[in-house]
Order: sequence, then C-alpha cells, then structure tokens
Amino acid sequence: MKDTIKKLSGNPVQPVQMDLDSKFKFRCHKGLECFTQCCGKIDIFLTPYDIIRIKRRLGISSDEFLRTYTQVMELKKTRLPFIMLRMTEEGKCPFVTKE
Repeated sequence: MKDTIKKLSGNPVQPVQMDLDSKFKFRCHKGLECFTQCCGKIDIFLTPYDIIRIKRRLGISSDEFLRTYTQVMELKKTRLPFIMLRMTEEGKCPFVTKE
C-alpha cells in the first residue's frame, strides 16, 4: 500500500482505507486535472432506474433513449440481456462535455 501511495503522490486524490462506517464524498470540478477524463473507454451498465432518470432529463421517450444512447449486450453463459451506455466514436461518455 505504501508503494502505491508513493506512486500517486502527484495525484490530488490519495488512497484512504475505508470500512463499512466510512463516508464517501466526491466533488468533480474544472480545477481537477482529471476533469472529464473519468468516463471514457469504460463499460457503464444501466439499470432501469438509470434509464428513466436520464431519458426524463433529456425529455425523450425510453424508446428513443435506448435506440440512441445504448447497446444491448448478452451474458455468454446465461444469455441474459443487459443495457450498456454507448460511448462516442472517441470512446467517451456521450454526456460528458468540457463544461
């Protein structure tokens, strides 16, 4: 763990040992070097609740949201479907902007 901390010493976010009673607080803002870099080249799985909240925020139907912003994947062993957010051609989350 100490080696990891030394390697991350230039990073504004330092690792902290947490337990079940720990509270997590995070604030993303333009002052961070990693601002807008976190949601790229990542698999983001969506729950039905996520889909409802995002489509309402966008003011579009569930059908339009699913068609435009998601892709259906299937678990190989069980063949159960799940929904993933479709990244842009650059590999970024479609909702992350410079702002």
